[in-house]
Amino acid sequence: MSRGTATLLLLAFLAALASVAGAQPAGEYVEVDIHPSGAAFVTFYVRAEGAYALDVDLVGVPDLMLGIVAVDEKGDLLPVSYNSSSNSVSVITLNSSTVTISYVTNTVTAKYRELWLVNFTSPRPVKVLLPPNATLSGVYTSFTSLRVEKGRLLLEFPAGAVMLSYVLLPAQLPQAPPKPAETGAPTPAQPTSPPPQPAPQPAQPERGLPYLWLAVAIAAIMAAVVVAALLRLRRRVPAELSETDLEILRVLQSAGGGMFQSELGARLNLPTTTLWRRLRKLQRLGYVVVERRSGRNYIRLA
Repeated sequence: MSRGTATLLLLAFLAALASVAGAQPAGEYVEVDIHPSGAAFVTFYVRAEGAYALDVDLVGVPDLMLGIVAVDEKGDLLPVSYNSSSNSVSVITLNSSTVTISYVTNTVTAKYRELWLVNFTSPRPVKVLLPPNATLSGVYTSFTSLRVEKGRLLLEFPAGAVMLSYVLLPAQLPQAPPKPAETGAPTPAQPTSPPPQPAPQPAQPERGLPYLWLAVAIAAIMAAVVVAALLRLRRRVPAELSETDLEILRVLQSAGGGMFQSELGARLNLPTTTLWRRLRKLQRLGYVVVERRSGRNYIRLA
């Protein structure tokens, strides 16, 4: 991660902490707010219910350089300790009624070419907020809601596995470079005449009503887009890539882009025939390349 990206993440982390401090959740759930860099700001809303301490299993491995913050319903800091072996935290509640746990993780997303993969398991219902300009490519686990919130796609999932993919569209289309001025002899100046005076226009009607209709039309279009995407994604579950296929791509990505088939099978705990069938499918779709090295199959991302 570059220093500039880390600085932006730290600023976003601090801003998000200010927004969630003292929040009163309607129930226990998790928010995963994905940054365009692939990092995610994770927030747990948990009821303490008089418990002296809470043990919470986390989503993704937290970035300990940015820290883990726990606050109560008043926004006061609570003691928190991280257990790396179980990827969980223990929070001393100090008689709080609700606890909010926040941190940044870089382990719930992986990028393959232009495709971003999101893959994690949540112990509680979870809301996933995609980056601005993100377009869903597929949803591979059951979800309960899909909507647009503040111009960003928001998906809700029950507790359990969460897997989806998206691509980031450019913020704006590149503009054509200005046409160079033609060279040659200068054109003689033409006499100019005073501009014609505009004819008097009748009084314009109140513009508030057309603006209202425009806002209603835009809202209807956004609703239609969400409904169409929801129906399309329902039909695409399961999509051309299964959960196992995505896990193969994620493992290859984490290994630097390639590894031997035997090593991949050991990492995934898959039978040789099953793994080979999956690899042939991914090769046919153009996701991986199978090479022979020293009499062994080496699998690398295409």
